[in-house]
Amino acid sequence: MPVMSRQRCIENGISLARCANAGISMLVDQYGRILCKTRLNERTQLSGNISLSRVTTFYSRWGDCPVILSWGLVVLMAALMALKKRTS
Repeated sequence: MPVMSRQRCIENGISLARCANAGISMLVDQYGRILCKTRLNERTQLSGNISLSRVTTFYSRWGDCPVILSWGLVVLMAALMALKKRTS
């Protein structure tokens, strides 16, 4: 799942050193750029530098709060529409 690993790096603003026994091993920076990687089932050794610093992103600061608020707004609007339909 190299694509998902890159997405998590971008989402959380962290670097990644991914090791896979029979998959794709790679080093990814906090912006999702692949620094080096292996091919599938390739037996080799990777070396490189990754940053231990963390970039603050919107998601790392707020998490799932915007999604939860959006769903709450949808439920509230649906309840108001049902109430209005009932009183009409």
